[in-house]
Amino acid sequence: MSSDSLAASSNSTRSIVGGLVWLHRWTGLLVCLFFALWFASGAVMLFEPFPSLPLGERLSRGEQLDPATIAVSPSEALAASPEADSLQLRARDGQPVYVLGADGKTPVIVAAKSGRILGEMDAEAAGRIAQAFSGMKPLQIDPGLEYDQWIVHEGFDDGRPYHRVTLDDPAGTVLYISAWTGEVRQKTTRNQRALNSVGAVPHWLYWTAIRQHWSFWDSLVWWISLGALGSALLGFVLGIYRYVQSRTRGGSGWRVYVSWWRWHHVLGLTAGLFLLGWILSGWLSMDHGRLFSRGGASEAAVAAMRGESLAAAVMAISPGEVASLGPVAAIDFRSLAGNGFLHVLRPADRSRVFFPGSPARETLPEEWVMAGLRAAYPRATSIERGTSDSAQLYSRAEELPDTAHLYLVNTPDLHRVFVDTGTGKILVDMDASRRAYAWIYYALHTYQVPGLAGRDALRIPLMLLLLAAGFALSVTGIVIGYRRLRSTLA
Repeated sequence: MSSDSLAASSNSTRSIVGGLVWLHRWTGLLVCLFFALWFASGAVMLFEPFPSLPLGERLSRGEQLDPATIAVSPSEALAASPEADSLQLRARDGQPVYVLGADGKTPVIVAAKSGRILGEMDAEAAGRIAQAFSGMKPLQIDPGLEYDQWIVHEGFDDGRPYHRVTLDDPAGTVLYISAWTGEVRQKTTRNQRALNSVGAVPHWLYWTAIRQHWSFWDSLVWWISLGALGSALLGFVLGIYRYVQSRTRGGSGWRVYVSWWRWHHVLGLTAGLFLLGWILSGWLSMDHGRLFSRGGASEAAVAAMRGESLAAAVMAISPGEVASLGPVAAIDFRSLAGNGFLHVLRPADRSRVFFPGSPARETLPEEWVMAGLRAAYPRATSIERGTSDSAQLYSRAEELPDTAHLYLVNTPDLHRVFVDTGTGKILVDMDASRRAYAWIYYALHTYQVPGLAGRDALRIPLMLLLLAAGFALSVTGIVIGYRRLRSTLA
């Protein structure tokens, strides 16, 4: 190659590298602000997760129901909303009620003594429920809230609106009570709210004004994360290029720059892989079916698992069987493989399963679960109970209940299906796509991997070290970008 050709090639390379450096410089200024926010807030989340009210506390402190006091049968109640796909018997402000739910719709509340359809509870009733739940007097009641920072997730949709009750206690406790069901669905304390304001809320861009519009929030976080991933990847490639270039010329590869630029270069090469993995997995946490399956069973599989309609299921349960249960927290009417049963929630005990001709059990019969899975997955050549270590990993990472059991459904695309053996529900369907997603996300973002999963004494210090390195790298990028911006505008 002639000297002119070499010179032209060298100039072309410098031009390309220069353009990439310019792009990384200005996109990096913005994304490093997000990186610093994500790394710092992620460290907080290791110690203070987003508030939730555990089911055990809801059952032990919530209102109790005496089924012997009901006068309306489940079938009569269901007639008030034939399209309902769930039916629960519970107490609401001292009286038994049926809660009829349909996906995406406001629940229908039927008084279990009179059969009358009830409207929303008022704030005064919410105050009584809050005081009975907590033993504390309400200090303030904010009625009829559709959205609030701590109930913005779509999982609260079936109970909206909520009465927000602030208690007169040192912890600054706030309860959120569904105006429809009377159930206490959320509890926060002053300390939780303060830590989450610098933890989960900024980490997920979870401010109410954004998060209540799910599609907008989903797209916003996805695109920001993708842009941040692209800028970080570009910076890592440029760092390797500068390192190799320096080594080729006899340098160390590390002392390419000075001052803040040197720290950014060194941290980028040493912590860059962690940063890329963490941002990649964070971006994938917003996948929601774009690239990988969502882990939910299809509507057809769910219906086949039940095997019969809700109306048929409640017909199999006599009012006398319901009345004989004694005081309970709530009763769910369900079916599995064409068998109707009662899933009974008790305040100080594990849930129990009742069905005609059988004493109380903790879990559903194994033959029912197998029959339901065979109906839900007709292409399966075999179905067997899973006992592998990976089942424990998936279950822990997905935060599944103790009653979740793994079943290996052998289809052309092997499914690992977790079934709640207390309710008969398919909790997670881990097909090949979802398993790939799980390993990428759990391994790179939460470090819930074999050897670290369940060992927080090792996992958390390691994550704190890596988060600190990522934060330091982000700060150097912010300083460099600010200095460049200031000199440009001067």
